[in-house]
Amino acid sequence: MNRIYKGIIMLSAVAISAATTGCSDDFENDLRTSGNVIFNIDAPTQWTGGNDDTDNSASRCISIEATDTSDGDTPLYLHTFEADNQATVPAAQSRGALAKSVSSFSLSAICYPGEYPSDEADITWTPDFAYNLTYTVNGSTAAGTTLQWPAGGKVRFFAFAPIADNSHSDAAGVFTLSPSTQPGSPKITYTVPTDVKKQTDIMAACTDATSPDVTLNFRHALTAVKIVAASDMLPGKITDVEISGVYGSGTFTPTPAGGTWVPAAAKATYKVTRDLTLSPEESNSGYKPAGDTGNKKGEIIGDIPDKTEVTGETGDLTMLLIPQTLPKGARLTIKFTDDLTGTARTLSASLAGKTWPAG
Repeated sequence: MNRIYKGIIMLSAVAISAATTGCSDDFENDLRTSGNVIFNIDAPTQWTGGNDDTDNSASRCISIEATDTSDGDTPLYLHTFEADNQATVPAAQSRGALAKSVSSFSLSAICYPGEYPSDEADITWTPDFAYNLTYTVNGSTAAGTTLQWPAGGKVRFFAFAPIADNSHSDAAGVFTLSPSTQPGSPKITYTVPTDVKKQTDIMAACTDATSPDVTLNFRHALTAVKIVAASDMLPGKITDVEISGVYGSGTFTPTPAGGTWVPAAAKATYKVTRDLTLSPEESNSGYKPAGDTGNKKGEIIGDIPDKTEVTGETGDLTMLLIPQTLPKGARLTIKFTDDLTGTARTLSASLAGKTWPAG
């Protein structure tokens, strides 16, 4: 789910031990009656833009709030937009930016009889059918360890991209898979790196299957947060953007319906330093820089090119954060100097209570 914050100044501102044994016996003794598991892959090729509720039917404005400023004189508003995402066939994956496909993934699976419990606390099975196996995507299918379909029972598959390896880490974050001996659905624990360019766009799939032809429908597991300057923002320069007081790590358990995150208690701050000049389009105005007597103090003259990204796909600066209901103290802060007066302003808005869903 994209959460997009648009700024305008005046500011309108992104898985019974007896049952398990039965399944294992089927795997080991009845392979001649089963077939090889074939994985079909479906994954998003793009995130919807979510920049404007008028040009994208999947995007909608969900709140408008007054903000605080360092001078207290200019009326400022924060517009929060939400955008759903569309899924089609895969292309190629990138890191440090919004992933547009799945190129490889890790796979775990549980064989089970009857119905899969809806409450994780009731699950005593472990991923003994498959655990952290690596597959690569070729077109819309996957290649890797050959699995034989059991003679009886169902299988729930759990897939994670990028590879869910307990040694997978970077300088600022760690992405781990729960142990193979841990009862219940396989889950991942992730700490979001403070360096935005090192943040990983995690995708996950969870599928119940009753035949060896298995479709893994990958979904984005994190929330993509952008900051966007609207077209009628004052000309000037943005130097810092900060989201603070939000949950920076958590544990994700995928389900066929999507999955759930349990954030850790510790709060985190994510800051992007920019040197972004917002200039009006000459064709739309007679705008002149500050100091020119043709400009009136505080007057908005001309239009900034629409949907100017302060943080977003440009420069791989989309913030990929833990889905959550934002806690008390969560804030968005932007440092901005307007051309009309040369005044350095700190624009700040509370994000407390807002919800960032996965997806």
